[in-house]
Amino acid sequence: MNITVLFFGLIAEKVNKESYTFSLDKNISISTVIHQLKETFKELNYIEFQTALNQKIVPLEEIIKSDCTIALLPPFAGG
Repeated sequence: MNITVLFFGLIAEKVNKESYTFSLDKNISISTVIHQLKETFKELNYIEFQTALNQKIVPLEEIIKSDCTIALLPPFAGG
């Protein structure tokens, strides 16, 4: 299964990439993907972020069943 990860804002700056694509087994959790990303990009261990799966914010327990796009979103501020 192909997974494309999109990095935004401070996260993109820290990992020095806007996107990253890799393959993993089917039926894995977002949490497993995040763990893999933190192994590849050590900077992610020090940044808080939310995770979106195919443009929808999801919990870390969400299971990925097919090719997808995951976005790592930095904290939002605004008003």
